[in-house]
Amino acid sequence: MKLLKKLTAIIILLIMLLTLNSPIISYAADGTESGGTGSTGNSTTGEQTEEIGTEYEIKEEETWDISKNGDGSVIAKWTFDDKTITISGSGEMRDWNYSSNEDWHNNKYKKIIEKVKIEDGVTTIGQNAFYECSSLTGIDISNSVISIGDNVFYRCSSLENITVEENNLNYMSIDGILFNKDETEIKRYPLGKKNKSYVIPNSVVSIGKN
Repeated sequence: MKLLKKLTAIIILLIMLLTLNSPIISYAADGTESGGTGSTGNSTTGEQTEEIGTEYEIKEEETWDISKNGDGSVIAKWTFDDKTITISGSGEMRDWNYSSNEDWHNNKYKKIIEKVKIEDGVTTIGQNAFYECSSLTGIDISNSVISIGDNVFYRCSSLENITVEENNLNYMSIDGILFNKDETEIKRYPLGKKNKSYVIPNSVVSIGKN
C-alpha cells in the first residue's frame, strides 16, 4: 500500500514537471501558430504580417488620394517601371508635415522616386510634397499650378531640373531653375545641378527660402 502511494506521488510529480516545461501553442483563426507562456520564439499574427508587407513592399503601380478635401479630386499614381509619380485631377493637393509617412512619404518610396509629373488641372503643390525625395532628378509643373507650398523640394539632393509649361501664369523655368512669372524671384535652385557657378539675372530682386 505504501509502495503504491509512493508510485502515485512520483507519477503526479512527473506529470506536473512535464506540464510546466511544455510550450503552450495557440492557433489564430487563420490556422497560424502563436506562442504563449513558455514558447521559444516570437510569433507574427496575420495582421502583423500584412502590416509589415505594406510597410516594405514596393508595388509596380499604386494610387493615392492626395486631394485637399479627401474627395478623390486629385490623385497620385506611382509606376515602378519609370519610377515616376504622376499627379492628376482637378483642384488642390493636400499638405504634409515633415514626419508624414503615408502614401509615398516613407522610406520605401522617398528613396527611389526619380520623376514627378503634375498634370493640367492640379492647382497647388502641397507643403512638404517631395520632402527628402533624395533620388528625385526632375519635376514637370503644368500650366494650372498657381501655388507651391513650403519645403516642397527640401533635401532633394539629386534634383537637377524643374520645368514649367510656358503658359503658367505664376511660375516659369529658366535652365531648370524655378522663378516666379516676372523673373523677379528665384523660387528654387535645384540642389543637384552640376554648375560650379551661377549668374543671377539682373531682374531678380529676391531669393526664396533655403
